[in-house]
Amino acid sequence: MKCENCRIGRYRPTTLAYVTDLDGEIMIIPNVPAYVCDVCRRSQYDPAYMIFVQHLLDQEERAKQSDFWTLGAGNRVS
Repeated sequence: MKCENCRIGRYRPTTLAYVTDLDGEIMIIPNVPAYVCDVCRRSQYDPAYMIFVQHLLDQEERAKQSDFWTLGAGNRVS
């Protein structure tokens, strides 16, 4: 796969750590499939893997919202 940045190099498969801010906390996923240009060193994460990560994060967010509403329902003021 040719690099879109330098237009000279080629992306080579590797693994990188994925670091992101998740609700004010740092989340690190080690050994994420990625590609790095052999000339300019630009990197990009594997798109299919990132879709998988986003799916997991979306599930976690839905679970938090569900717990919020479930816990909140039992605390009604009469």
